[in-house]
This record gives sequence, C-alpha cells and structure tokens, in this order.
Amino acid sequence: MTKIIRFPMTDANILLQNQTAASASLQANLVCRVLFAIIGTLLCWVPFRLLLRNGEFAAVVFIVGVVITNFFTIINSLLWRNDYWGLWWDGQGWCDLQVWLAGPLGTIYAAAIFAIMRHLAEQVGMMRVTTLSAQEKRRRNLIQALIIFPIPIVQLAFTWFDLAQRYIIGTLVGCSATYDNSWPKLFVYSAPPMLFALSSMPYAFLTWKRYRAISIASAAALSTNSSAGKRANRTRRRLYQMSMSILVPYVPLQLAFFVYNIRETGTFKPYDYYRIHYTEEPYPWDSIVLVPSWMIPFAALNQPWIPIITTIPIVLFFGMTKDAIKAYRRYALALGLGKCWPALRDKGVANHRRNVSSTNEGSKTDHQRRSKPIPLGTTARR
Repeated sequence: MTKIIRFPMTDANILLQNQTAASASLQANLVCRVLFAIIGTLLCWVPFRLLLRNGEFAAVVFIVGVVITNFFTIINSLLWRNDYWGLWWDGQGWCDLQVWLAGPLGTIYAAAIFAIMRHLAEQVGMMRVTTLSAQEKRRRNLIQALIIFPIPIVQLAFTWFDLAQRYIIGTLVGCSATYDNSWPKLFVYSAPPMLFALSSMPYAFLTWKRYRAISIASAAALSTNSSAGKRANRTRRRLYQMSMSILVPYVPLQLAFFVYNIRETGTFKPYDYYRIHYTEEPYPWDSIVLVPSWMIPFAALNQPWIPIITTIPIVLFFGMTKDAIKAYRRYALALGLGKCWPALRDKGVANHRRNVSSTNEGSKTDHQRRSKPIPLGTTARR
C-alpha cells in the first residue's frame, strides 16, 4: 500500500508554510516559468517544422525533448504551486510516468547536442556545400540515433532497479525521481549527460576552426551553389550558432550539477536490490514524499529553467528566418488576426506580388534573350 510521507504540522512548519505560500518570489517564479514555458513551447513549432523539412534528425529530437520537458514543467508547476502540502494531489499515475522519463530526457538533451556538433564538424571538415543524398541522410540519421538513444534506453530499463522511493513531489518542481545512493546513480544517471556535454566541446572548437579556415575559400563556391545547397549551409551555420549558445552556459551548469549530486550523495553504498525494495531506509520503497519549497535546494528548484531558456536560441536561430516569419504570418491570418492587424494581410499580398513580379521579369528576360535577332552574316548555333 502506498504511504504518503508529509512533514509534521508543527508550529514551526505552519509558520514557514504561511510565509512561503504567500511569498512574492515563489509566486513570481510560478507565473514566469509557466508563462515562458508556454510561449517558448509554442514558438518551437515553426523551427521544428523547418528542421524536420531539412532532415536534421538530431535537432528535431532535441526540440522534441525540450518541448516534452517544458510540458511537464507547466503541468507540475500548476498542480503543486504552493506549500499547502496537506491539499496536494499524490500524483499517482502522472508522477509514475515522469520518474521513468526524467533521467532519459536529460541525457537525450546532452546527447542530441553532441550528435549535432559531431555532424557539423564532419560536414565542415569535408568542405561540402551540396545537400546530402537520401542514402547519406539515412546513414547520418542512423548514426545520430545510435548516439542519442542507447544510454537513455538503458536508463529507462534500469529505473525500476534504482529508484529509492516511488517518487518525490516538491513545490513548483512537481514529480522527481530519487535514486539509491549507490554506484548506478553516478554512472548510469549523473555521468552520461556530463560526458556528452564535455565531449561536445572539442567538436565545437573543431567546427569553429574549420569554419574560420574555409570561410574565404568557400565564398566563391557558395555563390555559384544551388538554392538547396545554400539553404543547407545556412541551416548548418544556424545549427552551429544555436548549439554554441546552448553549450557555453550548459557545460559549466552540467559540471556544477554533477559535483552537486556527488556532494549530496555523500558516501556511496554498495548496490543491493533487496535493501532498496524491501527495507525502510529511510522510507518504504512504495512511498511518496511531499517536500515544501524551503526544503528544496536552489539548484533543484530552478533546474526546470534550463529547457525553458533553451527555447530562446532555438527560436532565435530558426524562428526568425524568412520562411519562419512567413509561417507565423500564415498562422496569424488563420487565427483571424488579420482583422486586428491589417498589415499582416498587406505584407502577405505584397510579398506574393513581389515574387510573381520577379518571376515574370525573369521569364520575360529569358524570352527576350531567346528571341534576340541574329545579326546578318552570322551563323546560328544550337
């Protein structure tokens, strides 16, 4: 039978509860994380479609992982938005799903960035300005899938064997997995994201060095390249900029979290399945622990901000292109916003007329070139 572990309602805890429940900082944190998570998640839709169309498998997986994590953040923050833990829902079913996905999603985040940087370093190293063939894309996607998914699958399969309790519920944070203080916590869950993040940095430096070395040499090739090739190179450049803007703050944070997890764990115990599942150290395995905000460390309380902030470079580099702006305009017009902002319709019509005009002018020029009279005394060549 599931046991709910609550903090006792002592006078001291009641006083802390009343203080934090009415805390302006806690309420501001709630409003901001929910608002920005919703906005960022919605704005990721257009970059997701553009990257999916370009066949960027690792980037698409990365965005999907960020969106799922932000969705969990939104729901958890709204469900457990204050410190009145006596009124909290125990989260059965919803939290059981999250504790199985929490570790794998964190690893997918880091592994996808590593896969992106590795592929970019290879592409820039080959000085390739043309698009990949269908066979090459399939091979690239297979390699990226083999990089991203094996370790999360192992983490998913090992969750049952390493959960110390059923789960923990904290203010704003919601459902969290708590792993046993033994070697799997370090090697299976804490180390892989940190190692992926660190391994991305050499590829990032190599990509930057190669970009700088070939920027002048490739200018002439890019000027004569096809539109598909130019689009592919713009995508690579934006992927590099997006990944670097994420890696620069993410690697130090990942190292800090790794050190923090080691310090919080203290002395690692030998792994013992029987001890985890059949003894009460410190609680029965099938217990749910409710934790108020003042008992949650600052790093754990604000860790959900990482995927929320990640939506900024995603939207900045892939949500501000011409294709993305056109997509935003189409969505706005579909929602009927053209009645409130007529400029949306005017700009859409103007762009359409400009495209048609340029096409007609190009066709006319080609027709004039083909129908140019041949001077007398010359021989027409075909």
